[in-house]
Amino acid sequence: MGELVFDRAHQILRERGQRKPDEETVAQVAEALLDRAGDGPDLGSGRRPADKSRSARRRDRKVAARTRATSEPAWPRSAPESQQEPESVSADEEDGGELADVVPLEIFDARKEAEKWW
Repeated sequence: MGELVFDRAHQILRERGQRKPDEETVAQVAEALLDRAGDGPDLGSGRRPADKSRSARRRDRKVAARTRATSEPAWPRSAPESQQEPESVSADEEDGGELADVVPLEIFDARKEAEKWW
């Protein structure tokens, strides 16, 4: 459970009148919050629940989205299963094309650069 969801669950419980909720209650509210956000809006009824304001519902969706976005590590990403590794080409099987000349670059020396007059 992300910190945003934890804080939002505490805020929801404070709005309901509970000053110091235990961890189990906070976990239940956070799970319900994530479930509601994961299900999306109920478009079939045409009416929204009257107990929550529009900004509170929007805040709940934002918290759930941010938690979902940060719950999976962004790196390293695994390669898609459908891709196959390219076959390695040996030096004998190449096109036989000419390779370009390699031009070595100078090593940058900051002290020498500092002595130069611009």
